Amino acid sequence: MSKYKMTPQQLSTIIQSAVALVILLWMLAICVPSLRLDVFRQRMFIVRDQLFDYARAGNISFEHPAYRLLRKSMNGFIRYGHRLSFFQLCITFCRWHFSEEEPVSQWHQQWKPALDSIDDENVKRELLQFQLKSMGIVAGRIVTGSPILLTVVSAMILAESCRGAWKSTSELYRIAVERTFKLFSIKPEALEDEALKNAA
Repeated sequence: MSKYKMTPQQLSTIIQSAVALVILLWMLAICVPSLRLDVFRQRMFIVRDQLFDYARAGNISFEHPAYRLLRKSMNGFIRYGHRLSFFQLCITFCRWHFSEEEPVSQWHQQWKPALDSIDDENVKRELLQFQLKSMGIVAGRIVTGSPILLTVVSAMILAESCRGAWKSTSELYRIAVERTFKLFSIKPEALEDEALKNAA
């Protein structure tokens, strides 16, 4: 009975395939998460710079509580962006559930009075848009980093598109994300609270 002998070409192919697999796994485990984090932070930097330019143009004082709170939350998201994941959120919510010590929303207590103190409705509307932009970036990072959330959001988009009660693709995506977050009890104000804690 003859023994099978591996040819040099076959051995070379196996080695090349193994090296390619190791490189692919390294990219998926290290490079892709790092790239996603860099993109997230860069997008948040852009919105924060736009907010700064808006204030520098004289629309709102740099010392106004609404501006300071919004900028502080953006800084917090930039700082702890590496922990913005569905897995980390599940751990945090489980800790709150079992310890029964869910924190009071500092963001909600500060943000609404700060907005209400602004007399100009246009300024108030612009600040709300900045806040929505930053939260949209946060939601995008959380959703795209979780196969579970990505699948649910895709299903929500499909269901909502069949209803036809949407005006644009961005609105369709926003509705799908909001419903997905509600389904998993992910509260945007809780994310803002974490941002405020990490901005200090």
